[in-house]
Amino acid sequence: MMSRSWLTRALLACALVLSMVSWSTTAPAEGSKRSTAVQSPPLPDRAQLLDVQRRINDLRHLIRGSHTRLALIHDQVTDDLRAVARLSVRLEDQLGAFFRLRKVVVLLDGVVQLRAEGRRLVDRSRLPVFDGMVSRAAHTVQVLAQIQGHGHGVFSYLKAYRFELRASHSLTVTADKSTHLRLVVRDREDPLLPFEERPALRFIQRTSSR
Repeated sequence: MMSRSWLTRALLACALVLSMVSWSTTAPAEGSKRSTAVQSPPLPDRAQLLDVQRRINDLRHLIRGSHTRLALIHDQVTDDLRAVARLSVRLEDQLGAFFRLRKVVVLLDGVVQLRAEGRRLVDRSRLPVFDGMVSRAAHTVQVLAQIQGHGHGVFSYLKAYRFELRASHSLTVTADKSTHLRLVVRDREDPLLPFEERPALRFIQRTSSR
């Protein structure tokens, strides 16, 4: 009985040792990491590469086209700015004591810029006519002025005089200068002239840097 019991114990001990050896060879060591296989993404084929290259080329063409359009817009704006110049026109009443300005019409290139009469002309020795940008070309200013004689006492007969003055003036403006034009309705104040010849229109033009 003792021999069989000893033999059984011995077999059990051998089986335990064998199982421990088998576990130590298959189990990972403490602190070690299991390696995992990383799957690489598939490489693009030739057709996909060609499509990407085509898209890049299209984008380059769009950018170049935008640059070209911006350059054209810049040149057009610059040319437009160079094609205009500043012009100012002013009316001045210098008729004196024996005349009154009753009505005035001023046209620039056939377009009415000023039409004034009656009270608008009372106590107004200067009236702005035009102040703005015009094209670099020849321009024409036309003036129509209606004048009445003025006097009191022995000179009351002067009120019966009526005058109408018409005159025009041509000018050319330049892009790098401002042109100023004064329309002066005046009395020549020459006692040797007949009274009806004394009212006159005068155009005074000058230029200045912008």
